[in-house]
Amino acid sequence: MEVSWKPLFFSWKGQKILIVRFGDNSLDKKGYIFFKGTEPVSLEPLVFSLLLYLLENRERVVSKDELVEHVWQGRAVSDAAITSAVNLARRAVDDDGKKQSVIKTFPRRGFRFVAEITEDENFEANTVTTDTAFEKPSIAVLPFDNLSGDCEQNYFADGISEDLITALSRFRRLVVTARNTSFAYADESKDKFELGRNLGVRYLLEGSVRKAGNRIRINVQLIETTGGNHVWAERYDRDLTDIFDVQDELTRRIAIAIEPEITLAEIERAKTFRTDNITAWDFYLRALPHFHFVTKQDNALAIAELEKAIKLDDGYVPAIALLALCHVYSVLHGWSKSRSEMIKKAGELTTLATSIDPSDPAANLAMSWYCLYDNQLERGLTAARNAAEQEPNSFIAWCQVGSLLAHLCRAEEAYNVLRSIEKSSVRDPWRWWWYMNWGNAYFAGGRYEDAVNILLKGKELRPSWYGFYVILAASAANSGQQKIAEEAVELLLKVLPRATMRGFRRYPTFAKQSVIDALITGLQKAGVPEE
Repeated sequence: MEVSWKPLFFSWKGQKILIVRFGDNSLDKKGYIFFKGTEPVSLEPLVFSLLLYLLENRERVVSKDELVEHVWQGRAVSDAAITSAVNLARRAVDDDGKKQSVIKTFPRRGFRFVAEITEDENFEANTVTTDTAFEKPSIAVLPFDNLSGDCEQNYFADGISEDLITALSRFRRLVVTARNTSFAYADESKDKFELGRNLGVRYLLEGSVRKAGNRIRINVQLIETTGGNHVWAERYDRDLTDIFDVQDELTRRIAIAIEPEITLAEIERAKTFRTDNITAWDFYLRALPHFHFVTKQDNALAIAELEKAIKLDDGYVPAIALLALCHVYSVLHGWSKSRSEMIKKAGELTTLATSIDPSDPAANLAMSWYCLYDNQLERGLTAARNAAEQEPNSFIAWCQVGSLLAHLCRAEEAYNVLRSIEKSSVRDPWRWWWYMNWGNAYFAGGRYEDAVNILLKGKELRPSWYGFYVILAASAANSGQQKIAEEAVELLLKVLPRATMRGFRRYPTFAKQSVIDALITGLQKAGVPEE
């Protein structure tokens, strides 16, 4: 599968490329790069696609329906989302709704690209490094080596590489080099920095396949190209009962494992940037560790970094979505003075994120969290499923589907979803959420002892998350483990001092009254204070 809508190439000093100029703006259509003067500027893929489509069809007015079909691939989007994307495109080219010197609106008909263009075959870009060319991290999957001594196994090694390119391209936060480009370097023996420079990527994924009898071993490593550092490595051994099933399973396992490893590496990279040389993506990365610590102080720091990101780019969906989750956290932990005001703010942010890009998984994940704690469980499940469909290899997206199913008291369905990702991404920062949702599912299914066992393991990963202690206390009390129940309440009151029975009665998050009754009864037995 060729990935054609994401940036595939970078431009380097001294390299001549064909571009389309209009005013001080330039587009490299082949490399999918937007320039101001000779400097590359990062654009969201959807905004670039919209601008490029209007430019390529500049001889006529393009209707909103046509934009939906070709830019949004036929997905249902509101007029407000289209208008927002057009406004972002205008802002990128120094246009606006009044001037309309590049994108002109024709009321009730659509939009037209009206700027004069010229083509330049001798455009020479300024130096672009793998650190600063684009906000998103970029990766190339090199063809896996066949170490089996059997040339017939080349198809399996190539198949793994090709499937990984397809799987990784589903992660919206990654820029993935197309197969034909990365495979062109199959026989290259250059060092990793030079390979990364030639391919224009920050990360390389390489591996080997060795087959012996009915067993196969795959070694994989992720390399950061600017320093040649090994970010992650893993070995997979399997029986070849069905070669295509094995190929599918390994592809999914590797893809799920890689994305959080890159995120962690990107967080470390962002820490080294000066504040005068930082992008919206870097501010977003700086916010992530604070968000994951789940304390009042860290949540405030995350909000501050995200607001800086949005100030640089007010259409930056990941930052808007994460800011919404920070406000949800404020509500859950009692860090806000007004619960209703903070929930309203979270709702506004998630609505904004999904209106800018309805197909963005981060926006849909934020919407699902907001709906979960605003008692809109069915709507939340729809949003979570949307995120999982948009990034089918996302660990957190499937965790969230399991979460909503558990709260809807559809325990068996939740078990199946959570079991399917059990061995995936053991270093994912959201691993704790997987344990939490198993606890919720077991509780909803009346399996209180199982809930206690899984929650005791999970709370070690995220001891600051109040939810562990709520379900742990109720589960332990309902299964006759009073000591564990009382200890859970002590821990609950340390992380959530304002926890009371009145609050839990007022804001239940389970759909069935019988499960709510079991929760309230268990918390009373465990000793949660009334007021």
